[in-house]
Amino acid sequence: MFYKYDFNSQRFVKTIPSEELLLEFLTNRSLAYWFMDDGSRVSEKVKSMRLCTDSFKQEEVLINILYTKFNLKCSPIKDGLKYRIYISSKSYSDLIEILGPYIIPSMKYKLYF
Repeated sequence: MFYKYDFNSQRFVKTIPSEELLLEFLTNRSLAYWFMDDGSRVSEKVKSMRLCTDSFKQEEVLINILYTKFNLKCSPIKDGLKYRIYISSKSYSDLIEILGPYIIPSMKYKLYF
């Protein structure tokens, strides 16, 4: 869903599926996999998280999807030339509830303080 073949460049390029597809296929489990791969705590002291979306354009950062589907309070944060998703500490408890059952033991350090 996230890669389309570009015949001009003759390679696969990352693309963002439609909002309808994202709402259908982004699940608690898939969000947990995304977090284990590209997520982290912002710091040791603040219960906020971030998802790296470095190859996305600002309008592709999926803030609305995370709010609509999971009621997570998020904002895009510019880090250099790229944007990342910042998940507010106000959503930490909700995030734990959503992701907790799917986080494998070796990745729990990314989620729990």
